Amino acid sequence: MSTKNIIDLLHMTCDRTKRDLLNEFKVLSFCFSNQVQRVADDKKEEFYKVLSVLDVDENWYAEASFHNLNLIVNVFDIADEKQSENTFIVHVISIDEELEQKLQQDDINAFLENGGIEID
Repeated sequence: MSTKNIIDLLHMTCDRTKRDLLNEFKVLSFCFSNQVQRVADDKKEEFYKVLSVLDVDENWYAEASFHNLNLIVNVFDIADEKQSENTFIVHVISIDEELEQKLQQDDINAFLENGGIEID
């Protein structure tokens, strides 16, 4: 698939109905780091608007900024024997290590406050 086609698919993600259909028919699948997932869940439509205007390069790579996060976006195509077409994985991570560490610490603290796990 051409870079232009990938950009066109990403452009469709700003519309929730199109995004849901792309996901349902396994054209696009999204994979986010924990930190990005939290922000995406909180500001869903705004987040997908940022993804929809990305200009990926010939390696299907792009960078963007969103709510104090520096995002790195890679698109991969995955072949599935059950489908005639490949699924494109949109992998989004943040390179904001300080915020990532704070969120991980928050997760650990929440886990410990909830009793952790009991071992018999």
